[in-house]
Amino acid sequence: MTKDEAIEALKQGKKLAHSYFNSKEYIYMDNGILFDEHDCYLDSDNFWSELGTARDNDWFILNK
Repeated sequence: MTKDEAIEALKQGKKLAHSYFNSKEYIYMDNGILFDEHDCYLDSDNFWSELGTARDNDWFILNK
C-alpha cells in the first residue's frame, strides 16, 4: 500500500510493517501519535521524511 493508504490504516488502529522492516518491526498509532513495536514514540514528521520517497510504497497490514 502507499504511504497515504498506510497513514489511513494507522488512523484506523492497524499495525503496519514495511518491506524494509525486519520481521519483528512495525508501527502503530495511538490517539494520533506514532509508535514502534517497542512502544517508543516516533515523531511523525521525521519518520515520514527520514528516507525521502523510500517509504512511499510497500506498506502492509500485520495480521497480529
